[in-house]
Amino acid sequence: MSMLLRLLIVLVLPMHCFAQQSIAVIVNKANPVIHVSQRALIDLYMGKYQAFDNSMPAQPIDIDSTMPLKETFYMRLTGRDLSQINAYRSRIKFSGKASFPIAMPNSDAIIKAVQKDPLAIGYIWAEDVTDQVKVVFTLDK
Repeated sequence: MSMLLRLLIVLVLPMHCFAQQSIAVIVNKANPVIHVSQRALIDLYMGKYQAFDNSMPAQPIDIDSTMPLKETFYMRLTGRDLSQINAYRSRIKFSGKASFPIAMPNSDAIIKAVQKDPLAIGYIWAEDVTDQVKVVFTLDK
């Protein structure tokens, strides 16, 4: 096998694997919310609203921008890549009306934050879900 072909396999195969995984949106088990709509998630993660549909305050949690999960989440949720998301956030940042998610370094940190805060909402790969959190939405490929 040529060196170029090996390099392509090494670079493309992991992206393909990420594209196949489901993403679970999680909340604290004590949170009364059972389901969150895709529209509500967009509003929460894009800074438009700061509450769940039932008017209970929400604290969105994001993953570090270096993680493939973040790009996949925003692409599936909004149909936009991270550069478009960041450009949008830059435009509305100075309005003072937007609130953006808190960033965590990895899925384990997101799970721990959601476990501790009944108002938290985060996203992780579905395979990382534990019985310590509740899934309220799933984004598939």
